Amino acid sequence: MDKKDTTFVDKALEDKAFADQLMGDKALADELIAALITDKSLGDRDFAQLVMTLWNNKGTFHEGMMGLADRATRNEDLNDFMHLILALQVSTVQWPKPAAEDILSPTSGVYVFTDRNCQGKHAGFGGGRHDMADIARQIGNDAISSLSIAKGWGITLFTGAGFSGDKTTIAPRRDGVGGDRYNLTDGFDNAVSSFIITGVPRDPSRQHQVTSTYHGSATGYTPAEGQKGYSD
Repeated sequence: MDKKDTTFVDKALEDKAFADQLMGDKALADELIAALITDKSLGDRDFAQLVMTLWNNKGTFHEGMMGLADRATRNEDLNDFMHLILALQVSTVQWPKPAAEDILSPTSGVYVFTDRNCQGKHAGFGGGRHDMADIARQIGNDAISSLSIAKGWGITLFTGAGFSGDKTTIAPRRDGVGGDRYNLTDGFDNAVSSFIITGVPRDPSRQHQVTSTYHGSATGYTPAEGQKGYSD
């Protein structure tokens, strides 16, 4: 088979090391290969959905996405697969209506705001990598002071363009409560130039299987006014 005709399914079945790198976890890579052996007819989009589902089942979706994003900078095949996943996420986003309650408690993606406590000018973003030009066009560079995040979604914020500089990650809350709101602090307020957003696959039976919660010790953000359920 020509290299150009090789699918990601073929790569994973033919090269265990590729599957390990893809999943970032040898046990999950074994599960992936077992599923592929059962159904070798999967196309690349279904394969990408399977990868996301396996991360989600283990409760490590955000960590899996961020790990893949890091490894993709050093591997062309992983980079191509990362773009496939991000395109799949963007294509399945159901944008909330632009009513105030939906912006403060979004059903998908992330809203960013120019003022604290989710006030001021705002813009909505779906899953994917958003660099300075995209952010500046919608809300301005170094202009974000707070944000609201949909249930099961997470974001990694960078102070530099091109996903560089200082960074902080807001992972999905363990209890799965939607509409989480945060004020940026510690050098991130009015200093964000790029960010990466990830979202959990839409499976209601898995909606509470996310991995992180805030306990007052995170760097770069604190709960905003109206946020509930956190311990300091």
